[in-house]
Amino acid sequence: MNIIGKCLSPEEFKEYITNKFFGFLPANKIVLHHTSQPTPEQWEGEKTIQNLKRFYENKGRSSGPHLFVAPDGIWLFYDMRKNGTHAGGGNWRSIGIEMVGNYQHSVPMGIVLEHTLYAITALNEELRLELEDIKFHKDYMTTACPGDAVTKEWIIKELKNYKIIPDYFLIKEKTKKSVFFVKNNMKYPIPDWDTFMFFWGDRTKDIIGLEEAEINQIKTGKMLPSIK
Repeated sequence: MNIIGKCLSPEEFKEYITNKFFGFLPANKIVLHHTSQPTPEQWEGEKTIQNLKRFYENKGRSSGPHLFVAPDGIWLFYDMRKNGTHAGGGNWRSIGIEMVGNYQHSVPMGIVLEHTLYAITALNEELRLELEDIKFHKDYMTTACPGDAVTKEWIIKELKNYKIIPDYFLIKEKTKKSVFFVKNNMKYPIPDWDTFMFFWGDRTKDIIGLEEAEINQIKTGKMLPSIK
């Protein structure tokens, strides 16, 4: 099996798919999975990816899922331009995304959830897919995958509240005055108005107002230093 086997940060993944040719009949849906095993605690990056490659090869497969969303990044596995092997009748014109972990009893959280939402949102934007186009492994085969805790209602709600904010943008919650500087899809609080005016005074009209749920989805970094 030929795999790409490369780990990308969310920002690198966005750039990768922006420049990628997805074929003349690109994917028209995403199929979501969970690995069950390995779990995030068991994940060892390149070593685990190679183990997964051997696992699929031992099953006689020449292709597999396209992405593994892991604690260390978004792993490119099988070429997204080609039909993979991950969901039976759902393989045709789909991108198979494996969330690392077992989500039978609890939903993904933390960095795995962040990377999952980023990957799906970026692909939806690039391929012009609707939120309702997302499918589950269980839609095509007799399986609990991606876990009973992960429902369509839950993942669609998470995606609706999730945004990829371009680097160097300024954002604020619509009902509050605090302004944040965005870098690597993380928001950094600007400590006071004097600091804002000193660095970004000419960009007041560029501030993007977001709803509370949207802004809460964006991870918060350390407060920027004040000029005071």
